[in-house]
Amino acid sequence: MPVSSGSGRAARQAANGPQTLALALLIAGFGAFSLLVLFLPPPLVLPAISTLLLAAAGGIALIAWRGPKPHQSMLSYWDIAGAVTFIGIAAALMSEPDQALPLFEASRSASLD
Repeated sequence: MPVSSGSGRAARQAANGPQTLALALLIAGFGAFSLLVLFLPPPLVLPAISTLLLAAAGGIALIAWRGPKPHQSMLSYWDIAGAVTFIGIAAALMSEPDQALPLFEASRSASLD
């Protein structure tokens, strides 16, 4: 009995999911970076980017955890989560915590009042 073309199309769409997500993350990342550069002081841009990327990586890891097991030769949600985590940690390492510390101290003293 021949296999219907609907199941092949579903398999191709499932295989293209991680590529589509990677492209959407790239576009959203550039948009978020440009907005953060416009609205935040320069010392806080990298910590903000790092926070956003690590939160996105956590969300992608949840998608990967709930999804089907990936084929080894294809790009998977786990690969994207790992790459986003790596970039987020690199952004955190390049930021200077001395310049972001007054922001956290001001928010802490405001919450204590």
